[in-house]
Amino acid sequence: MPKACNVAQVTDPDSGNVPANAAVILERLWLTGFRSHGELQMDFSPGVTAIIGPNGSGKTNIVEAIGWLATTRSFRGAPNDALINKHAESAIARAEL
Repeated sequence: MPKACNVAQVTDPDSGNVPANAAVILERLWLTGFRSHGELQMDFSPGVTAIIGPNGSGKTNIVEAIGWLATTRSFRGAPNDALINKHAESAIARAEL
C-alpha cells in the first residue's frame, strides 16, 4: 500500500493567484471506490511527506484524488466517470484539512 503527501496551495478566487504564505494542510484523506482504491484512509504528518510504493500500487491515484478535491477536475483530463473503481458504483473522496 502506498504511503502519504502533505501540503497543497490554494488560489484567490478573484485573481486566481496564490496568496503569499497561503497553504492548506491535509491531515487525513479517505477514498472509497476511487480509481484503484476500494477503501483507503491516510493520515498525514506535519511537514513534507512522500508517497512511495511499487508500480501500480495507486500512488498517482492518491495525488489525483487530492487534486480532484482541490479543483473538482482530474489533472489527467479524465472524465469523472473514469475516477470510479471498476468494482464500485460510485466514488467518494473526502479530506480533513
